Amino acid sequence: MAARERTNEMLAIMGADVDVSGLDIDDRVVPGPPGDPDVAVRVYSPRERAGAAIPAIFYIHGGGFVVGSIDTEHGGSARMAQELGVVVVSVEYRLAPEDPFPAGLEDCYAALVWLHEQADALGVDPTRVAVNGGSAGGGLAAGLALLARDRGGPAICFQYLGIPELDDRLDTPSMRRFHDTPMWARPAAEKSWEWYLGDAHGADVVAAAAVGGVGLLPEVDRRGEVELDVGRAGEAFERVAGGRGAQHLLERHSRAARVAGPEGGASRLDQVPR
Repeated sequence: MAARERTNEMLAIMGADVDVSGLDIDDRVVPGPPGDPDVAVRVYSPRERAGAAIPAIFYIHGGGFVVGSIDTEHGGSARMAQELGVVVVSVEYRLAPEDPFPAGLEDCYAALVWLHEQADALGVDPTRVAVNGGSAGGGLAAGLALLARDRGGPAICFQYLGIPELDDRLDTPSMRRFHDTPMWARPAAEKSWEWYLGDAHGADVVAAAAVGGVGLLPEVDRRGEVELDVGRAGEAFERVAGGRGAQHLLERHSRAARVAGPEGGASRLDQVPR
C-alpha cells in the first residue's frame, strides 16, 4: 500500500545514520509457523560481553499492525543492544490487512521459539529472555507472553509494553478528551483494529487480554496521557500482569513523543488543552 511505503520511508529516514559500533548485525530467515512462510529476523549482538551467555530482548516493532518493519526500528534496536549489553532479536511479522490476526502473532511466536532453540549459538541465557514492543508491538508482546504461557512454550522473564494497543473497544476517557492528536487519532485506531482483527473485529473481546486472566510475569506498561486507550486498557493490563506489573503514565504525552523525541519538538504537547 502507498501509505505503508510512505510511512516506512519516513521512519527509515528518521533512523538513518545509526551508530552500530560494537555490534555484529545479522539478518536471518527462520522457520515460520507450520504451513506458513518463514520469518525474517535481525540479530544485534554486542561484541564485548559480560559473560558467555547474556540476556536477550525479543523486540516487536510498532505500526498499528499495518506498517513498520525491522528497518524502521533499526536505530532503537541497535541502541538497546549497545546500551544494555544484550542480544536483541527484532522480528519482521506479517502485517494486516493482507494477513490479519493471528498471522503476526504466530510469526512472533515462531521467531521466539527459534531464539530459544538457538540460545547457545547466539550466546543467550534462555532464562533471561524478555519481550519488548511499542504500540501494536506492545499488544503483540502481551499476546505473545500469554500464548507462550498457554502453549507451555519458550520462557519469558519480563515484558515491556510501550504505548501498547491492548483494547479494541476504544471506549476510554482519554479517547473522548483528546482528538486530532499527532500521528494517531480515533479514525486511525479504529481502522487499525478493523484490519488487524478481521472478522473478529467488534466481538466482545479485549484483544491482548482475551486469552488471559492470570498474571504470568513481571511487566512494565508505559503510556502517554494523550492516548486513545488509556483507561479501560488499564483493565487489560491488570489482567495480563496479574498484579506483578507497573504502569507509568506520562502526562500530556502521545506516541508522537516516542517517534520524534525531544529533538523533534513532540515530546511535550503543550498545545493540548488541560
